[in-house]
Amino acid sequence: MKNTLKAMGLIFLKSEMESKSSTKYDLFETRVRQACSDNNVLSFINNLSGLMKSPALDGELISKIIIEESGSEIVPWIRDNLKIAVSLAHLSYKKDGQENYENTIRKINLLEYKEGDRVTSRYIPDIPIEIKLLTPLHHGSDIKAGNASLFRRTKIMAENGGIIEMPYYAGNAFRGRMRDLLARDLTERLGLKADRINPPYSTWFFYLLYSGGNLGGDKEVKKSAKKTGETIHGYNLNKIAGFRDLFPMLSVFGFGFSNSLYPGKFASLDYLPKCQEMRDGNYPSYKDMLTWEYLTRRDDLVGQHDKNTSMIANFELMKAGNVIIGGIDYNDNITDIEKHCLHLGIKLMQESGRVGAASNRGWGFTEITTDKDLSSDLYEKFIEDNKEKILDFIKEIGGFEIVSDRTPEAK
Repeated sequence: MKNTLKAMGLIFLKSEMESKSSTKYDLFETRVRQACSDNNVLSFINNLSGLMKSPALDGELISKIIIEESGSEIVPWIRDNLKIAVSLAHLSYKKDGQENYENTIRKINLLEYKEGDRVTSRYIPDIPIEIKLLTPLHHGSDIKAGNASLFRRTKIMAENGGIIEMPYYAGNAFRGRMRDLLARDLTERLGLKADRINPPYSTWFFYLLYSGGNLGGDKEVKKSAKKTGETIHGYNLNKIAGFRDLFPMLSVFGFGFSNSLYPGKFASLDYLPKCQEMRDGNYPSYKDMLTWEYLTRRDDLVGQHDKNTSMIANFELMKAGNVIIGGIDYNDNITDIEKHCLHLGIKLMQESGRVGAASNRGWGFTEITTDKDLSSDLYEKFIEDNKEKILDFIKEIGGFEIVSDRTPEAK
């Protein structure tokens, strides 16, 4: 590993990159994290050199890396011990630090990293859903890498005992998007204007529908909680049951209200790619599914053309043409109306055709399919038959703004 770390140090030393917002050391750390998206050590060095705009390394050093350090355990170690690796890379080129560098490298216990070959099986939910990417997909990781946004990954144990760091689209993101579409659909079925900037609802009720509500201190929630029968120990359920009875969407997705959580009735599985490692026939390896997109925005203000005001960002994307598979799994206590509510949610997702982030850039346009029947008649009929009762309930618990041209009492 010492040659790889030395190559990292030389890349930093020879780079002429500068950043107005961070030190060169901090910039280097973020570039190392970005380059670590590939487990191949040569690809890692090549990517890092390009990211740091550093000249070519000495051929002898590259040869040593190829001959002595071509194993797949080095880059995962760097990724898991990023700050230590960056510190050692800096130590590697300091003349007065060579002895310490050599001694430190010898004492590092480089754990064997076995790359996974394939998974044992793929779980099949009650409603399997396939998403074919018509344009690239952006789904950001919670790991930061400066101005680079990495694609989200999860670690999966493989048959050979190794690890696969698989890119995936979170089922919870699909669930959240589906909730938004169903909330909009319900609002329109109630004869209200589905405007998210100036919604027809009180703030707390808007969040209840679109985000599942919240817990604790919102004054509007506490005020409404009294109307729904709250006691000092929580709810006595004389009216809170109305949320489940009159709002199948809230019941099936779950919600939080005042100091209580009400669980949903289904699980939304993560979407893993169709690939060789998932035993999917002639599909490519997951390693070939990702790419990087470089974006920049310039200030178009007149008189600013002579100043560099670019905003630069890098995004790791899943390539168009790939297919990811997940789906919906029912809980045992789900009702038929709640199933039909979910079916409508999936159909709305199919009509929308968008998942992931930054659709304004043309990303995340998809084709969503399932081989299951998606009848939603029971749910649609329920809302139509109970429309006035639902509106009265929302009004009773303070779910509307006081008077608005968007609310029933103004009509």
